[in-house]
Amino acid sequence: MTSRSEAYNYLLPMAKEKGFQIICEQADVSPLLDLPADFDKYMSMLEPHQRHELKRKLRRLDEALTPRLEINTNPESVEILLEQMEQSHPEKALFLSPEMRCYFRQLAHWLAGQGYLRLVFLKTADTTLASLFCFDYNNIRYLYNSGYRPEYSHLSVGVLSKMLAVKDAIEKGYDAFDFLRGEEKYKFHLGGKSQPVYKCQINLNNQVQTVG
Repeated sequence: MTSRSEAYNYLLPMAKEKGFQIICEQADVSPLLDLPADFDKYMSMLEPHQRHELKRKLRRLDEALTPRLEINTNPESVEILLEQMEQSHPEKALFLSPEMRCYFRQLAHWLAGQGYLRLVFLKTADTTLASLFCFDYNNIRYLYNSGYRPEYSHLSVGVLSKMLAVKDAIEKGYDAFDFLRGEEKYKFHLGGKSQPVYKCQINLNNQVQTVG
């Protein structure tokens, strides 16, 4: 859990008030981007080198293709994401066991049922260049996983799809973009700031209950 979570801000203080022992330790980081009012302000927040590189990459993509962003809420479209996850990196191909594929499908259907699912596709004509598995909740967009077509990697479609998903969230008036757990460099290049992820335990009558 992060320091912004309801469990951290309500459950843990409640347990402490009742005299239970609380043990928290940092387990990871989850880069978070607080979103400004408009995209120009966002670009101005980035480090100069990263801002220059993103503008250059976006200009190159625009010159080579006619890209557009599609926000898809159909859980069946998760198959496109799974295919591109497998294509984009050998580690992701190994990660996508039959059980994990089933998990992604079930998660997509559950999130769609709640109205949270956002499958973000960077497209040109009839070709999907890159895919993001996102969900929107409580005015925050969360990036859960991603993939892209390797034959378009020279056009930086992976990182640009994420930047354009940030742009879409800004235009919708969202408060933040959460890159979720992990310290991949692109998360910080796109403006994410480290927020700790804690593993917390509540000792209930000498029986430790793990939270987060």
